[in-house]
Amino acid sequence: MLLFLIALIVAAAGVGAYAHYNTGAHDITLRTYHLTAVPDWWVAAAAAGVPLFLFLIQAIYGGIRIRMLKRAAERSASDRYSTGLSRTVDPQPGPKRSWTP
Repeated sequence: MLLFLIALIVAAAGVGAYAHYNTGAHDITLRTYHLTAVPDWWVAAAAAGVPLFLFLIQAIYGGIRIRMLKRAAERSASDRYSTGLSRTVDPQPGPKRSWTP
């Protein structure tokens, strides 16, 4: 989430600088839609917002997945202790020696 915050700050600064130096507007046509007098910075903000949105979704999914894995590990550990299984494998005894000093 820290990386998302840093990326958001950088994108906001970039869009702000772009909006400051490009105060014009232009028309945008997308298939049957026609948008008139769209400020130039809206296009830059949308272009910066799409990857940031995808990054945010990925970060949220990663956080949820990590929590699910931690819960599964805790559940597995509690099941292991409740069934009486030891945490580690007991060491095997050493081989018998046919000679004794």
